[in-house]
Amino acid sequence: MRALFFIVCMALQGAALAQLPLVPDSLMSGANEVVLEDKTVFEIFSIDRSRFTRTYKAVILNRQASRYNNVLLHYNDFRKIVKAEAKVTDINGKEIESYRLKDFDDYGMDGGSLITDGRAKYISVDDQSYPIIMDVAYTIDFSGSLFYPSWRPQLEKAAVVQASFE
Repeated sequence: MRALFFIVCMALQGAALAQLPLVPDSLMSGANEVVLEDKTVFEIFSIDRSRFTRTYKAVILNRQASRYNNVLLHYNDFRKIVKAEAKVTDINGKEIESYRLKDFDDYGMDGGSLITDGRAKYISVDDQSYPIIMDVAYTIDFSGSLFYPSWRPQLEKAAVVQASFE
């Protein structure tokens, strides 16, 4: 009976994965996550004021996903989180859970041997049945121009369909 249940569950998961739009099989092979779209915009308004906006949609295929199944946003006196939202849906588009900035956990950052005022807002989605889809959008305002954010369009074991930086 358990074997039959397992086979039915795997068949349903396979049918749901087959519905993923425009994702070649070559990208799915060996991937834990598939980034359907990832758009990053960095705007510089003046020498001491800029804005970082990122939106992405990723399919989390399994529990080994390491990056797109959580959201970690650093902030301090020079970085202010203006907006953060995340929505988790099943592969058929049914909403499982949604988060706003107020729902994120807030942590003090450890500076190692340094004293730091850095903090982070964090959510992790790892107790779901897979595959799931993460829709994430956030905006961070920067004051000062000492550091600009980096951009990494692809991480290990993650397939990327489309990513852009403006």
